[in-house]
Amino acid sequence: MTEDNANAVESATTSESFQKALDFINSDNETEFFSLIRVGNVNLKEVDSHGTSILQHAAFRNRSNMVNYLIKSGCDVNDTKHEHKYTALHFAALSGNIETVSALLDAGAKKDEENSVKRTAAEMAAFTGQSHIASFINSYFLPTIFLHYTDPSVGTSLQCDKELALELHKLATSYNIHPVRLAMVLKTHIKILEKIAVSIAILECERDKQFKKENNEILSLKLHFIACLLKKVDEAYKLTAQPQEEKEKIEYEKWKASCDYVIKWLWKAEKKGATEDNRDRFVKSGLKSYPFAQNTALQQSVKTIASAEPGKETAEPIAVYMQILTGSHAATFMHDSHCVTCTEKLRNHLRCSRCKEVQYCDKKCQAIHWSTHKPHCKST
Repeated sequence: MTEDNANAVESATTSESFQKALDFINSDNETEFFSLIRVGNVNLKEVDSHGTSILQHAAFRNRSNMVNYLIKSGCDVNDTKHEHKYTALHFAALSGNIETVSALLDAGAKKDEENSVKRTAAEMAAFTGQSHIASFINSYFLPTIFLHYTDPSVGTSLQCDKELALELHKLATSYNIHPVRLAMVLKTHIKILEKIAVSIAILECERDKQFKKENNEILSLKLHFIACLLKKVDEAYKLTAQPQEEKEKIEYEKWKASCDYVIKWLWKAEKKGATEDNRDRFVKSGLKSYPFAQNTALQQSVKTIASAEPGKETAEPIAVYMQILTGSHAATFMHDSHCVTCTEKLRNHLRCSRCKEVQYCDKKCQAIHWSTHKPHCKST
């Protein structure tokens, strides 16, 4: 059947307004799409001949803004009328779009819903090679744990506003928890940086609660490492303290510079004769300062690192850290499709122009890694 014939069959089974909405989704025409939904001519519960809703179509097409608009307009994120029991989260997971997946999860999409072949959205993502999406879904939690700290009853040292709570949630649900990537992301969360003492206190309080009361060992350990990173940034900030009268003018730039300092420190080239870099030292220090020795994830990490064979990449502290906290095999983040500096999944493959052996997100990541890469870089 040709594409035109398929569209004709589809049009015969759906309303004109539904078909218009699909056309706007396919052409990525947000203006017309929003206008059509706003006037209320589209039945948001309508589905096509396969049981696919407007929201599911938008999720599959990577239309994160449209998905957000449909959610606000009242679409059911857990609709399961699809003939193969795919939810919007299944479609978003297959599309590989973090923003769309995040919007659905924030709106209450169920992570454990299975399709007709008994696979959850995370499992479908992993099956199709979208490991970063699978990691994100598996480690996701609702923002309520941080919104709790907006309540005055928690005490002055822990109280925050909604904006800070949501920024902490976004940082803590990052699928890529490599310390370099987290420090890069942190530069966009000025509220966390400006309220760094409160942020650290909240993270550590929730770390303790997740271990003691919620029995969530992985999340507890993850929050601990984020707090450790914030402490490192705070140390860098204090190293370059300015007179009070200049502080307000340069504070934001100083916080960004402090993040950059930590990023460079993490990738600082090894000293002659050294066997590990600062990324590994950061991981080891974090494991040592974690307050609950009975955490099985902690014990597993320490055991793996201690028994590592020299030169074995996937047993290096930073690799073990990535594996334990994301649930993905460490080799996933060492793969050719990930940036060597921050392990972000690559969209644009920027190779070292000299050796062609390593790849980066962009020139910033390349510059950060150069001091480490330079001694090993050889022209091909």
